[in-house]
Amino acid sequence: MARLLGVVLLVLGAGCAAFTDIAGEKDEGTARRYPVTADQAWDISKTVLRWDGAKTLVEHRAEGYILASNSEDTRDYVTAMAVWLERDPDGVMRVTARARSRLVLNPATLFMEDSFHRRFALAVRMVQEGKPLPEQPPD
Repeated sequence: MARLLGVVLLVLGAGCAAFTDIAGEKDEGTARRYPVTADQAWDISKTVLRWDGAKTLVEHRAEGYILASNSEDTRDYVTAMAVWLERDPDGVMRVTARARSRLVLNPATLFMEDSFHRRFALAVRMVQEGKPLPEQPPD
């Protein structure tokens, strides 16, 4: 039994990924386009990540992305999300979201790319209507 537990812990430990590793996974994310400014997209992204349970946000504004985790300690998180923001040539903002579990063997995540984009679209409508974004998710 102890041997089996040791093997399980070894496999799980080998499957762990660093919090910042997700920053290199943009091509695996889900992209959508939104008619907002870069500043609006940035603010909406941070709000939606908080709505989705982010406890830590690490902003890389110069590089155009935000990292989020569901923990206040990035060494001890279950899921992570990265959001990249870039302006397409036609002026529309492209927002790409990528979520994944820390453990490779655990595909379940607390963050979901589709949920992020659904809430992002809701926040865009609120901003366009001149409404402030609430601290708690409106849905």
